[in-house]
Amino acid sequence: MKVISINKESNIIKLKVNALSDLLYISRVLGANDILRSRSKRRFINDKGKGDMVTVVISIVIEKLNYDQLNGILRVTGKIIEAKPSDFIRLNSYHTINIKLGSIIEIKKQSIDEIDEQLIEEAVAESKRAKASVILIDDEQAAIYELSGSSIKLVREIRSRLSKRLSEKEHTEYLSRYFSSIVDYIIQSKSDTILIAGPGFMPEDLKEYIKNLSKDKAEAVSRKKLVFEYASTTERSGVLELIKSGRLTKIMEESMLSKEFSVLETLLNKISISQAFTGKDKVKDNIYNISTILVNDNLLSDSNIRDIIRDAMKDKKEIIIFNSRDDAGQQLAAFGGIAAY
Repeated sequence: MKVISINKESNIIKLKVNALSDLLYISRVLGANDILRSRSKRRFINDKGKGDMVTVVISIVIEKLNYDQLNGILRVTGKIIEAKPSDFIRLNSYHTINIKLGSIIEIKKQSIDEIDEQLIEEAVAESKRAKASVILIDDEQAAIYELSGSSIKLVREIRSRLSKRLSEKEHTEYLSRYFSSIVDYIIQSKSDTILIAGPGFMPEDLKEYIKNLSKDKAEAVSRKKLVFEYASTTERSGVLELIKSGRLTKIMEESMLSKEFSVLETLLNKISISQAFTGKDKVKDNIYNISTILVNDNLLSDSNIRDIIRDAMKDKKEIIIFNSRDDAGQQLAAFGGIAAY
């Protein structure tokens, strides 16, 4: 996410969506009765029956949000209170603004508080963080890409030096060195999740090589989540192919989900020894006896929940916001959507 401006006097936030993960955070910042302003180009039929492209500015009072993770769109619906040019659009009619990658939006809130600011800070940090690595491998090279929310970066290329001129013994030796270099990267990588893909049999051959590693290396590799898939090329377009197919997006979402489950497991352990509090009232009553609050994002519009979070933030408590739509969020919902330990 790129923060273009935040004006606390006018309570206006202007943002650009640089990563798909931004949409989740924006859905958390937007609230009922906030005003969303967006600019887009539309084709209108003129008097001669031809289509003219016109720049349109629309502001709506938010009534409904629909976050479509599969297609990477945040749909925001509400009544139009401003439209330019006004000749083309009827005021007070309902309209849906589609927020997606590359969108620039302006949000006018009733007030901008510490929670909104934290959400925006987290979104900016999340979009820069390396979330996954992709190793695209064939018999010539392994191209290694790191993915953050906002970029696909080629960080390394490992050449196999394999050739048809090599003897069988030399081929085996070169292949072993090739795979060993890739394994060294996997062990040293800062990414918890690594997707390995490519054309032909090379990804499967690497998978077999990893199965026969020495005990120490096998243990180091086991700390990573390795996923093997097919891609038609080791070029950058191979990464885009994995993203468009939904395979890479799903893996990255699962990585975020696994972190939520890890925190949830800690909560369950604390509950079993009576060191945790669940539900709005108990969390509020014990706000000074806890260090961490878990809360579902669909409760952020509740003023009482926001009061609890603000009090916790003043006391430097850790706030972990769950995606209420995923499995971990649904489990947290069973405890009232908010818990603390």
